[in-house]
Amino acid sequence: FPTGVFRWSGEQWTGKGSLAELTPEQRKDTEVQVLLDARRYGWNFSGVHNMGSKGINAFVDGIEQAAKGQKLMVPEIFRPHTLDHNVAWHPTDIEKAKGAAEPMRFGLAVREIFNPRIVQDQKVIYLKFGDRAGNLQPVKTLIDEGLKVHVEVGERDALWMLEKAITRTDDKGRVRGGQYAVDRKTGILMLTRWAARFIGEEKDLGSLEPGKFADLVVFDPDYLNIPADQISKMPVMMTVIGGKIVYMGPKFSAEVGPEHKKLFHQAAVRAQ
Repeated sequence: FPTGVFRWSGEQWTGKGSLAELTPEQRKDTEVQVLLDARRYGWNFSGVHNMGSKGINAFVDGIEQAAKGQKLMVPEIFRPHTLDHNVAWHPTDIEKAKGAAEPMRFGLAVREIFNPRIVQDQKVIYLKFGDRAGNLQPVKTLIDEGLKVHVEVGERDALWMLEKAITRTDDKGRVRGGQYAVDRKTGILMLTRWAARFIGEEKDLGSLEPGKFADLVVFDPDYLNIPADQISKMPVMMTVIGGKIVYMGPKFSAEVGPEHKKLFHQAAVRAQ
């Protein structure tokens, strides 16, 4: 960096309220310059953590500047840019993201609303937004507007995340932003195909098709018909990784018997 010192563009470091208040010279000492330099040589951006609306705006603006405001050594990126978590959205963020200069994907941390992080015994997001926190992540609206999103899996398991995206109901039975709930088919897409799309691996992962990796989990009862508030409790019948059965539940194992188990293993091997 020009001054030999790298400073994040947050107000606590620069003393400025936003990127717009920094001079071009000051921006060279922030992550803005990192973004410009990296994109010039063909890097996409992933693993970038963000929570709020301003972060979404800054990221999309940065991509615009990096892709169109300089001479690029590599004109097209190999994978999409990705931004993680993205809890707080404003309508202007959605419009800006729809018009992004290069392909973008957004991870959605549903857990932040239904299992919020605690700092000094306080649920941070509810301390700041109160009951409005339930409306911060409008998942259905984002999908309806054409943004490419998926639901993240973090401290809680995937089925719990899936249930919250579908019901928008917390563990005490309170509905948080029910108008933003997704249907079951959309929910499972967000965990499978769309998660693979997020990292640019949809050709190999995310769905059961010839030529893709044979990683799958079999549940019982039927996901599409079980009561929505029971989705997180669905027992696993069988798990297959890399075409090999690595787990078979005792009930299912007893039902299929040794001969059928052998057939399952043979079929899994053929699918590799």
